[in-house]
Amino acid sequence: MNPKTEQLLATLEVITEDLLYSSAGDAAIEPFVWQVAEQGEFNLVNFLIYKNRLQIVDLPDFTKAWQRAAKALKQPSNISQTHQPPITLIDELPSHLTDLEFYNLGCDSLASQMIVGKTADDAWIGITALKYGIWTPKFGDYFGIEDGYYSDEAKKIKTQIKPFLEALEFLTKREEQPNQELIWEVAPSKTQVLIKLLNSSQYIQTYKYFGLKHQRLNNFMLSQLKQLRTYVIESGIYAVGQILNGDWLGVSTSGYWD
Repeated sequence: MNPKTEQLLATLEVITEDLLYSSAGDAAIEPFVWQVAEQGEFNLVNFLIYKNRLQIVDLPDFTKAWQRAAKALKQPSNISQTHQPPITLIDELPSHLTDLEFYNLGCDSLASQMIVGKTADDAWIGITALKYGIWTPKFGDYFGIEDGYYSDEAKKIKTQIKPFLEALEFLTKREEQPNQELIWEVAPSKTQVLIKLLNSSQYIQTYKYFGLKHQRLNNFMLSQLKQLRTYVIESGIYAVGQILNGDWLGVSTSGYWD
């Protein structure tokens, strides 16, 4: 471990000893560290892959997962209506996109499927169906999700495959979200489009750093780290920032909300 990272981690371990975060219940606040030399660049995609919450899967496994999602929504038992649309979309996409990759996001009981691929003008398109219904309180201002990226090819492709997308909209329907459409994102890189999908699906909410109600901890975070932000991932809360040596440090805890 980098000496500076080791030093700051040791200080953080002392600060967080017996420290609790209170919401509807109490949860321990624990140190979090990401060593770039061993774990690579820190971003949401790498973090979720490391935590085994985001998995790259092959096409047969992806299709099976999508079929399970259709069954879970109690769609009509007619297999051609319920199961064929995802396969048709997947058959169509190679005509429009290269470098296609398929992902499962979340746990088996609440998994979402994501597709990403690259257009002829080097934009990346991402598609997912599930918008997570897990309610969490809003913790302040959202952090740095850039929007407004435009691609002529992406716009053209969305028009061309619109019938295939509409055939899948039953996967998005929830009683509390009757008009929810498939989530479609465009970005200049694969990592960026995945991060946009993660936030748009509300699996992750990314905020500007907010304090965890402990002044000594907040003083440490603000004085020792840069690029501070807070991630809320399901019930997990991660407040992190970057050390000057490039590693990332912070704390993790859990929130319980009625």
